[in-house]
Amino acid sequence: MRKLLESIAAQRAVQHVGIMVFVADNDPDRHQALDVSNELALSFPWPLSCTIIEERGISSARNAILDEARRCGVDFIAMLDDDEVADPTWLSELLDCQHRFDADVVGGRVLFDFEVQPSTSVRNSGIFDVPPWKEGPAPLLYAAGNLLIKTQALSRARWPRFDLSFGLTGGEDGEFLRRMSKENVRFGWSPTAIVRESVPKTRSNGAWVLHRSWRKGNINMRIERFHGGRLGPVISLSKAIIWLVSAPITVLLLAVPSRRLWIAGKWSQSMGKIAALLGRNYPAYGISQAPGEAA
Repeated sequence: MRKLLESIAAQRAVQHVGIMVFVADNDPDRHQALDVSNELALSFPWPLSCTIIEERGISSARNAILDEARRCGVDFIAMLDDDEVADPTWLSELLDCQHRFDADVVGGRVLFDFEVQPSTSVRNSGIFDVPPWKEGPAPLLYAAGNLLIKTQALSRARWPRFDLSFGLTGGEDGEFLRRMSKENVRFGWSPTAIVRESVPKTRSNGAWVLHRSWRKGNINMRIERFHGGRLGPVISLSKAIIWLVSAPITVLLLAVPSRRLWIAGKWSQSMGKIAALLGRNYPAYGISQAPGEAA
């Protein structure tokens, strides 16, 4: 959290913008974000405040940010996660993209800083891929770790909330953005608005990739059941079955070992989708675990 706030304090080319920084700390027992925010507030270049969120789950934290933005009457909300660091021109690039393309929601690239250099198979697994889109109008965005939202768009949509049923599993941002897409919002993409996410050693191995792939499939199927109509879940399930049948054989026969984890990940995603149809999910943010093993 300290590195994140220091990177926000170092933003350039935003002198013409009125900025307020709000931190939602959903760990009332340790309240580390609150302690760091209070320490930095006196010397911070803009108003900095932090609120403890008693409700468990990441959705509650994001909803607190929406509530604060609505209360203060701001024009834009820029969201970051606490394990990220923003490049010095991150905010100005998001605002510039929004202005030039009149976008309601703008996403930017999240690059990964690995604590330990991962193997080629982990890098090629698909989990750490970055969208290759050019700057401009974008298809549906799926994550809030680097996001700018125009509050007029939220107002038109009657200030939607992040779904609490995704609060302990993750995927609340993907579901939120899928729901916003139904309100005819305009999405934009800025490849130069960059934040960097720290990836600990515990996330740089094949076992974690397969686990994260299962969660990804599980979350995507749950979102598809909410928003895909009648055919959406059927199409998604059909793809899952194809992968379940073909992936184990393909892994054994594939001549390029560095791509086997990618295929095994697709198989794991398929298992996660079927688990979602059976009512199963994984509360990644609701159990005690070592740092870095949740997301």
